[in-house]
Amino acid sequence: MLSKTVTTLYAIVIVVMAMATFFPQERADSRFYGTWWFTALWALLTALAIAHMVRRRMRRASLVMLHGAFAVILCGALITRLTGEQSSVHLREGVAVSRMDNGSPLPFTVTLQRFQLQTYSGTEAPSDFISTIEVSHQGERKTATISMNNIYNKAGVRLYQSGYDPDMRGTYLSVNKDPWGIPVTYLGYALLLVAMIWMLTDKKLGFRKALRKIAPLTVLLLTILPRDVVAATSVPRSQAEMVGRLYIRYGDRICPMQTYAIDLTKKIHGARSYDGKSAEEVMCGLMFYPGEWNKEPLIKVKSSEVRKRYGLPRYASVNDFMQGGYILGPALQEAYQGNDDKLHQEVKKLDEKLMLIMETEHYQNLYLLPRNGQWYAEGAGTPMSMLRECAEMSDWKAFSEVVQQLHHYQQANGGNSLPSRTQLLSERIYNSIPFATILFMVCLTVGLLSIMQKRWIQLASRAVLLLSWLALTLCLALRWIVSQNIPMTNGYETMLFLAWVIMLATISAMRAVPILTTFGLILSGFCLLVSHLSQLDPQITPLMPVLQSPLLSLHVSTVMIAYALLAITAICSLWAVLARGKRDYLMSLSQVFLYPAIAFLSVGIFLGAVWANVSWGAYWSWDPKETWALITMMVYAVPLHGALLPRFRGALFYHLYMVMAFCTVIITYFGVNYLLGGMHSYA
Repeated sequence: MLSKTVTTLYAIVIVVMAMATFFPQERADSRFYGTWWFTALWALLTALAIAHMVRRRMRRASLVMLHGAFAVILCGALITRLTGEQSSVHLREGVAVSRMDNGSPLPFTVTLQRFQLQTYSGTEAPSDFISTIEVSHQGERKTATISMNNIYNKAGVRLYQSGYDPDMRGTYLSVNKDPWGIPVTYLGYALLLVAMIWMLTDKKLGFRKALRKIAPLTVLLLTILPRDVVAATSVPRSQAEMVGRLYIRYGDRICPMQTYAIDLTKKIHGARSYDGKSAEEVMCGLMFYPGEWNKEPLIKVKSSEVRKRYGLPRYASVNDFMQGGYILGPALQEAYQGNDDKLHQEVKKLDEKLMLIMETEHYQNLYLLPRNGQWYAEGAGTPMSMLRECAEMSDWKAFSEVVQQLHHYQQANGGNSLPSRTQLLSERIYNSIPFATILFMVCLTVGLLSIMQKRWIQLASRAVLLLSWLALTLCLALRWIVSQNIPMTNGYETMLFLAWVIMLATISAMRAVPILTTFGLILSGFCLLVSHLSQLDPQITPLMPVLQSPLLSLHVSTVMIAYALLAITAICSLWAVLARGKRDYLMSLSQVFLYPAIAFLSVGIFLGAVWANVSWGAYWSWDPKETWALITMMVYAVPLHGALLPRFRGALFYHLYMVMAFCTVIITYFGVNYLLGGMHSYA
């Protein structure tokens, strides 16, 4: 009876948390997370779970510590709820403040001396927000600096940078007072880390048992057709490449114009080239021969409904949209008035492509003239206009001279904002190879072929997997060099990293378990395919100030490793359900990945909590992504309790559950980003 009660409460907690994430954050806090009954539900579940452990006389020290760690974490959360206080304080220069915005007194007086917004060199992208304050406490005056990921702690009160006034003479600081809850919670995190390591090394627990059960089992090259070509009036490739080497402020950083050209061509045409013309040639054609290039079928029209309604081909020219006026005008007006049905959304996307072409043709937002550390937009009579004149006369010698002069000017006036030679070389290599496109086709094709379990195919598949991992390693290394940040800061990069981890995990085990080669290739291929989709932006941009923390790489990498391992368990179970054979073997194989996946996910979640506490003063805020990560951990923890839940001893039920459980990973990674939003929507 007690076991069923704990199981039922456990399921209720998961369902309630899942439901709450579909409400706006404020309503979710007031109706769910902030209510007495939600706290009571967790408290009752914890108490009954402990009673169940005592009743079953749990004696394994590693398991006692593991479950005890979660109990300590929940106790810390309860203490924070009961005794902690969170608010904010608004400071203006020279004005002393001794109370929080909610009216509660501060144990000291704080005065803003100066607020400073720092930007990345040569751009307007914020790199940090810095408040210099004076704190007066018991007759002592002290000056301190608060910035993102750099808090100030005094008399049990911690101050965090959270916002600023538009005139730069005021700042907002988050205030957190939680002297008891945080130490208890951090103790729970430390116990959890030790317990997870202990669980994976304990010979009498499930992971080591599953590891002993698995035994070796059994498990082309792809030709990529080049694209095609029709010439059009354009700048010769050698001159276009010279223009591509010029620097431009784009995406809030300084980079070669080649990067802008590639993004431009991909956005409007859906590919990195057009009719045999490189991206630099397309860009130069639009800038220097706009009349001719407006006739080119350059714009990809994805929507069949739009093509049918406006009589457009799949690839249309600018002129196709100007038939007696701008043909998208009425639909576009409706779209911006709020009638956002599917058709209007597609019309808006097409309009954005056309506006991008117009901006390129008229040099709008083309920041390539550096002065005093800032980069300014083009204007009439400036170098790009001179280049157009040279191009119109086909005077390529003069054209090259103007480009060289502009390059020398940038070198002389760009200052520290220019990328280093290593960064420039890395970006040019990265731009020249469509890593994700090539690798997803290779991995998926070879993965499907490797289902035919012939020895020569197995050997070829292993070689392809190893080469793909090396290529993906190079891709991530190049992005790291270019951005100077670990490549795990957005959806595109985390999908690449997920594929990288899956490949690495497969390589480490493919000799012992050959069938993993097939799983690893197909799974990493799908990850790379997802990264290739237009919803994930591959553009390299500066890091948001809040992300500039060493905890970023630890948090993201541990969570992504967990997702990679859980993806492998899902493939194992899907294979077992569809193929029917070797279900017991595949169950053991799945569990070999499940145990470390839970360990990595648990540690990753609580590393994120520590990071949140350091960055904005609350280690848990029930943001949709962190809530769904907790749900995922709880859902995947269920099969680990097979001794208590007899159904999970059957292979078929286990595999069906594991296939369904992977839906929580999909919701956590994709559903939150594109449907629920929240603080993690940039990830």
